[in-house]
Amino acid sequence: MPATNRIAVIRRKAKLSKRALAAKLATSPEQIERYESGQTISPELANVIATTLETPIEQVFPGLANNPPTTDEEWLKLGFEPGASVPSWLLTLSLRSLPSPRYYQIDEDDLNHIASLFNNLRARDFLTFDSGARSIYVSVAEVQYAYLRNDSPTAFVLPTTDWLRPEHASVRIFFSGRSEPVVFPASDFERRHLDTAFTPLHCSADTADEFLTLPATDFLMPLRRAEIALVEVPSAELVEETELLGGAFSGASHHNSPDRKLHR
Repeated sequence: MPATNRIAVIRRKAKLSKRALAAKLATSPEQIERYESGQTISPELANVIATTLETPIEQVFPGLANNPPTTDEEWLKLGFEPGASVPSWLLTLSLRSLPSPRYYQIDEDDLNHIASLFNNLRARDFLTFDSGARSIYVSVAEVQYAYLRNDSPTAFVLPTTDWLRPEHASVRIFFSGRSEPVVFPASDFERRHLDTAFTPLHCSADTADEFLTLPATDFLMPLRRAEIALVEVPSAELVEETELLGGAFSGASHHNSPDRKLHR
């Protein structure tokens, strides 16, 4: 029988939605629902969840209060599964235009998606995937190498980047030959268009001069597709959660800002 947990109670007390907690754990709201419903997890993941909720593990999982387990057998008796797989891999991308690699946390579904895409991509294509409640678009022509890592069956990388900080509710565009991104507050875009603004990059371009025009609210900005190296787009849900927790990013459009990295 899975361990009883108080994840939902503590999450609501902290005024976090499922989407907000999912963003902190670099996973999906659906996965949070499964955790709260009692999905069997590993001791390592239980510790990560408790750390993220800033709550002692025995308060999140009451069964640990009187019988702190010390062996795999004791963890099993309390409803945990030592060695259970966890939904987190680290993708390292090295791009020609950037001086240091980019790090993205992805789940098992995106792992399989990315692995299959690399078998069929052409130099004019874009690699697309989700990470940290963002959509990522990478020019294949810019990729020097990609490295996917999950060191052990129970490995979990606790994100060092809090995706709910206001500055992450912004669109970041890296251009070929530039090491810093051009950053646009999400408020520059109509919310209903935010998740689809860059979907044309899913398709291959026939000419190097093809332009992508962004659906901004009060300006027109055509981008030369061949000059785009990398785009990071927050989901509309992430922007909404960020605003609920403290307001939208107030930086000016076209402000260049270095991003924080995830570390193992």
